[in-house]
Amino acid sequence: GGGIYNDGGNLTIQGTVSDKVIISGCKADSSLPNKKKGGGIYIAGGTVKIEHTSINGNTVGSSGKGQAIYVADGTFEMKAGAKIDENNDVYLSTDKMINILSKLTADGGISAMINPQSYPSGGNNIKVLYGDISDFENYKKFKVKPNEGTPWYVNSSGNLTTLPPAP
Repeated sequence: GGGIYNDGGNLTIQGTVSDKVIISGCKADSSLPNKKKGGGIYIAGGTVKIEHTSINGNTVGSSGKGQAIYVADGTFEMKAGAKIDENNDVYLSTDKMINILSKLTADGGISAMINPQSYPSGGNNIKVLYGDISDFENYKKFKVKPNEGTPWYVNSSGNLTTLPPAP
């Protein structure tokens, strides 16, 4: 992780409505293979919760993943005014999800761009959100990185889908 590396601890990053915590300008880059992950935060284990926190302007080296956050293991939680700019993605390793703890109130309405390690095929479901998914229509506050030109969305069950949510 360029800014924070969490491996086993419980980390809460919490600002207020009027005084947000900002994680910006961090970079995960290395000449070693597989080290360009999590420009802002790398979650190797434990729990990371963000509330009234803005994550933007972080980078990873070429072929890196998770400009904002890379969830390799452990738990990632979002609450209230958590906002990860669309140009900074949240990379979710296989079977990893974002736990939504309350109504998301990010400025601009979008809480994060999800970049899943894999996309559904052959009728299987890939769940990327859990917790307060459909409460407050939180699932509509996430974008998903397109896969080979195909647009993806999150449905009210927290699964990836090619069907856009109803307005």
